[in-house]
Amino acid sequence: MALASGLNLEIPSNPDENLSIYENKEAIPDWAKEKIAAATIAGLVVNYPDVKTLNPNQSATRAEVTAMFYQALVK
Repeated sequence: MALASGLNLEIPSNPDENLSIYENKEAIPDWAKEKIAAATIAGLVVNYPDVKTLNPNQSATRAEVTAMFYQALVK
């Protein structure tokens, strides 16, 4: 959320469609869907080891945060 906001990423017209790649998309809070969809499109989302599962209510590991910052710098 913070990276998507800080980079001023464009919100997709249909966030739910972009979030359909995640098997547990219903776990994403409604208030976060637009920014997570934007971050997903931009390639900022790091969800290792299963790229089809997003854990939005769990703290990110140091490795995940590092990878997300790297992706943001590359962008």
